[in-house]
Amino acid sequence: MKKRIRGRIKRRMKKGVSGIMTIELACLMPVLILVFQLIIYSTFYYHDKIILLAAAGEAVVMAARYERREGLQGEMDLEAFFREQIDGKLILFSGTMVDAEKTDDEVTLTVSAQKGEMRLSVMQSAVVSKPEKEIRRMSVFNELLSNGGEE
Repeated sequence: MKKRIRGRIKRRMKKGVSGIMTIELACLMPVLILVFQLIIYSTFYYHDKIILLAAAGEAVVMAARYERREGLQGEMDLEAFFREQIDGKLILFSGTMVDAEKTDDEVTLTVSAQKGEMRLSVMQSAVVSKPEKEIRRMSVFNELLSNGGEE
């Protein structure tokens, strides 16, 4: 009887039939699922980060253009424009906190989002350039130099 059992075991071992493969896969599958989940979450994280960066950049550039024009200073609602840009585009982060700051020279938008332990913070700023004032100043300066040299 014992010889028969040993013979069966030896034949199975020769055929390659053993339980070791099942045990290895049972240990390996949770690791593979975890790696796949990390890949998906990191993809969603960077997708949302790019969306927030692009929307914040577009919002501050538009606000800087509005601040530059005569008569339109302070008319643009920067937060509302930003929220309109990201509406329905985020996958992972649902709620965002927006802080807009306008000065005479610069427009800054700071956005932070959080889901569980994951946090994301983005800051974009744009300079309110007024090239027409510089051009006028340069033309007056050049005119003074040309007149001053002749007299």
